[in-house]
Amino acid sequence: MSSRKWSQIIRPQYAISFIATFIIYLLTMNPSSFGYDTTWFHIQVPQLAVGQTTGFPIAFLLGKLFTFLPFGTIAFRLNLFSVFFGAATVTVFVMIVSNLIKKEYYIGLISTLFFCFFRVFWLQTNRFEVYTLHTFLIGLVILFGVYWANSKESKFLYLYYLFIGFSFTNHPLSVFLAPMLIFFPIIIDHKAVFKLKKVVIIIALMIAPLLLYLYIPIRSYQGYGNVKTFGQFIHYITGMQWKQQLGFRSMEVFKKQASGYYNLIRQDFNIAALIVTLFGFVMLAWKKWKYFILVFFLIILNLIPVFLYEDVPNDFYLVSVVTFLVIPFAFGIYHIKEGIRFVFKKIPERKKIKNSSGKDTGAQVSGSFKITFMAVFMAAILFFPVNAFASNYAAVDKSKDTKIYDYWKAVERELEDDSIVFSSSKSTSVLAYILLYESDKNVKIERGLSYEEMLSTIRENIGKNTIYFNKAYMPDLSNAFELEPVSYFMYWMDYEEELKTYKVLGIKKYVGFEIEEKEISLKFGEEKNISYTITNKSGTGPVYMDSIELGLPKSLNLIGINESESDIKVMPGMASGFYMWTNGPYIVEPSEELTISVKVKAVAPDENSIRFRITTNNLYEEAPEVILRIK
Repeated sequence: MSSRKWSQIIRPQYAISFIATFIIYLLTMNPSSFGYDTTWFHIQVPQLAVGQTTGFPIAFLLGKLFTFLPFGTIAFRLNLFSVFFGAATVTVFVMIVSNLIKKEYYIGLISTLFFCFFRVFWLQTNRFEVYTLHTFLIGLVILFGVYWANSKESKFLYLYYLFIGFSFTNHPLSVFLAPMLIFFPIIIDHKAVFKLKKVVIIIALMIAPLLLYLYIPIRSYQGYGNVKTFGQFIHYITGMQWKQQLGFRSMEVFKKQASGYYNLIRQDFNIAALIVTLFGFVMLAWKKWKYFILVFFLIILNLIPVFLYEDVPNDFYLVSVVTFLVIPFAFGIYHIKEGIRFVFKKIPERKKIKNSSGKDTGAQVSGSFKITFMAVFMAAILFFPVNAFASNYAAVDKSKDTKIYDYWKAVERELEDDSIVFSSSKSTSVLAYILLYESDKNVKIERGLSYEEMLSTIRENIGKNTIYFNKAYMPDLSNAFELEPVSYFMYWMDYEEELKTYKVLGIKKYVGFEIEEKEISLKFGEEKNISYTITNKSGTGPVYMDSIELGLPKSLNLIGINESESDIKVMPGMASGFYMWTNGPYIVEPSEELTISVKVKAVAPDENSIRFRITTNNLYEEAPEVILRIK
């Protein structure tokens, strides 16, 4: 490419647009991990793990490059990804406008900044998400289309279709935009497109980026995903599990969505901006009708899946719509300016002003007036981005919104090595991220367990591992365990969660056990009564026992109940090697007791032990083992 052509592409105005918005977006970026999909991305991208459908391979691969930056945490580096592509989107659309409208760099910058300071766009730049990359890729497609339309150089046409292919590897919205994008060069000059060699190359260029999806089965076979068959692969990349959600629901839902999306835009789209944009659409249709068709249908095609997929409005679905509006808005500003210039051409360039004595002063009024008025106009249009910036800065500034990260970081500092954390909080992924990338502790997180599963896991691990649990969405364990608070308590308004983490010190002892003999010596064939007395130690209420269990070695046979001393007169059943009384609940009132007395017979020489336990609050309480010797 000649130096002249490079100078048209690489200009200081473009560099300024990138640097300025990069700094602004960086200042409002969240430096941490704070839950939602973003934290899962923080966990998955460094591993190139297989994440949410439909895969986002180009975002994951480019995001992986950001993890190699030599500063900040993994979360900080990945959040920088959205900052970078947000600023790059601004630059690309400044380039689009300045190439469509006689290199009007100032209008291009003002128009692009206005819409990229919209809250719906700005919010996508302050944490890792795929939406700023989406707008950047679609912007590049449009830019290469403009270059090709202006020059008819095949390389720009090939780059145009290549980046359509790349857009398919980032977000499913690109698939809905594809019909218009693919068709646009045909509208511009179908003869230049419909040549066999070009068509073959175009198809190959659009298909080639799809090979990036191969990382999904590759990483799955390497242990970072579960997409291992062709059927699973197709199901995954097409998002088939969401297919049932796609479709028109009802007119009421449609109205609710339309109202919601209108409100998301209305907060930034004032009446003046609306008038300018509508005027710009009219001028775009008049002056460059092919681009009018492109922008109009891109907006419509973007909105179709939004209304067919979601029941409630989500700001991130409007991100690309906002960037598309840059073009008609810029056209509106430009043609208002041109209208002013046209009027000024009708005003005489010079007027002579005479003083009170009738002599010519030589003063010029119209020329300076024109310059002043135009300067005022160019300054006035600054109102749009400046107002959007001022209105939204506080709302989008997430630079200090680290409360969730700070909470889990404080918890992590107190966790012991080789411990287990039970948590169902929607922010638990933040702890998982911290443990994976910012801690050297070996801590296992258990999520989504039922109460019974959790108690079973606690029973298996108590005494072996230190156990913690977070209260959010979890049953109250204070009745079953001795607990100690960890770190501080926090209320998370986003999900109305009380984030309280506790350390499990041990099982709460509601009962005590009294045993007549702690060591028993028997001769072969000898019979003996063995008694256990269960006392209520709570002092505040009754103890409800679901089962009472006696574990005898095979060298002892249970031959009956010592009815004169035992409060339970019936013989127990047998399960899992224990004699069990399960017809409870067996209730022991405060300060009262319950005695079990059984008759046993020694049937074989042995040195072993006798176990006795009860279950209350779905947990075992064990009596001290009795040592048994049979000669």
